[in-house]
Amino acid sequence: MGKIDKEKEQISWIKFWIGVGVASIMGLISYLVNHYEKSNIYLIGAKQ
Repeated sequence: MGKIDKEKEQISWIKFWIGVGVASIMGLISYLVNHYEKSNIYLIGAKQ
């Protein structure tokens, strides 16, 4: 495999893990928005 192919594969893995991270953050934010009453304590703790 050529050097360019290895670089493309590495970029593909990086894009995959960035997608996983973004999806995780969006899921957490949507959970906090939908369960605001229950998560209010956690939000107050995060501000301090």
